[in-house]
Amino acid sequence: MRNQILLETTDRELAHDVHALQKDGVISRLESTKGFELEPVMQLIIDFASDSAVGVFSAWLYDIMKEGRTNKTTINKSQIPNNVTQINILIQQSFKDNQNRPGRY
Repeated sequence: MRNQILLETTDRELAHDVHALQKDGVISRLESTKGFELEPVMQLIIDFASDSAVGVFSAWLYDIMKEGRTNKTTINKSQIPNNVTQINILIQQSFKDNQNRPGRY
């Protein structure tokens, strides 16, 4: 099972923060930047080693959301919910969806 998500954002600071995130069991890599407009979209692949890593990341992302920084950010093309539990559920659902998707993003 691939425990990873695709996070897309126009928020350069968020992309940098996610890429620099040093949390146990959370590994991210910048996959690509697309678009040449004023707000390019950065794509990051985030891998999770465990369910607890998902919980830590969900709480961290929720804290960022409270600051209003994620207005153009998605997880696997889905809008990010506005509470920790729903973020966690979205990520867990993404893992299940990944089982049915061949290859990488």
